[in-house]
Amino acid sequence: MFSRYVDKKNISLALGSGSAKGMAHIGVINTLIDKGCKIKAVAGTSAGAVIAAYYAAGKLHLIEEYLLSFSATKTFNKLDISFGGGFIGGKKFTSTLQKHIGDIKFDDLDIPLYVVATNFDKGCEEVLSTGSVIDALRASIAVPGVFKPHFYNGTYYVDGALTNPVPVDVLYDRGYRNIIAVSLSGAVDERVDPSMPSILASLSRTISIVTAYLTSTRMGNAAEVITPDIDHVGMFDLHKAKNIIDEGSRSTECIFKNGKIVDKCDRKLKKIVRILSSRG
Repeated sequence: MFSRYVDKKNISLALGSGSAKGMAHIGVINTLIDKGCKIKAVAGTSAGAVIAAYYAAGKLHLIEEYLLSFSATKTFNKLDISFGGGFIGGKKFTSTLQKHIGDIKFDDLDIPLYVVATNFDKGCEEVLSTGSVIDALRASIAVPGVFKPHFYNGTYYVDGALTNPVPVDVLYDRGYRNIIAVSLSGAVDERVDPSMPSILASLSRTISIVTAYLTSTRMGNAAEVITPDIDHVGMFDLHKAKNIIDEGSRSTECIFKNGKIVDKCDRKLKKIVRILSSRG
């Protein structure tokens, strides 16, 4: 219990990709704040980048209220159909961002934000942390075949989950410690349905396989990992917002109950206890 703990006054967050599963990040952040945690910086990929940006802009309540208003029908009414590059154009999503956070720049945010996208032309991970926040988010969420690739600064971008689904190392490489990772990528169960998968099902499962593998190899520098139990959530299950947000809260409560996050004064005490225990 005392071998690993996190000073709650000096936390940085790495929020993972996961489409609708990303709503769990809202519950995670709300619970951390309610417990008195101080978040110094945040990095995110895809859905994680969106929630990270809302938090860094001081607007997390807006996206929470917006998502809680969704019904199953309303979800698809909020998407604009495209016939090139992906079946969702992304204009309605961008319009919602502009309504909520405006044409904000990274320099205007309350805390440092790092958004991971995949540079489609170069075939590599790219961390966006300057310029337009909305352009960075639109780049990060561009799931291949679902959202149109986003053209920004002379380059096409697609989903950051293809290269770094939980950006722990993005924070670690910039000197942040006490990194809490929120992973939404559970185990990929064996497919038992004998029928031919639909295009959407094929894309969704392909992304799940890629992110599950990458996640397992890139979180070594996290001080703690939160894993909400939301494997049953589909890509567009935005109407399940309340249950998903609540699960984010529940999974975060667990690390406090287990003594994983402590006050700075408690940290010294736990160190003494650990030393005495080892001598005993």
